[in-house]
Amino acid sequence: MVKLNKAIFFDRDGVLIDAPINKDKKPTSILNVEDIRFCDGIKEVCKTFAKDYLLIMITNQPDFKRKKNTKKNIIEINKFIKKN
Repeated sequence: MVKLNKAIFFDRDGVLIDAPINKDKKPTSILNVEDIRFCDGIKEVCKTFAKDYLLIMITNQPDFKRKKNTKKNIIEINKFIKKN
């Protein structure tokens, strides 16, 4: 028998971490671990729900396709977010 788990999906930029705003007032992606700022209260939300739910971070990173960011850097940022 398959055990079903409940899960919550969190978008990375703008939900888990603040997305910087560019000069055109549009959100952009984080390019450096040092620039990561967690959204207010998100760590507490995750801690609360982690007791009963599988927490899944999702993200699309158009800057990778545009060659403005590397896969290695994106993975490093994602690992930092998951660890903290």
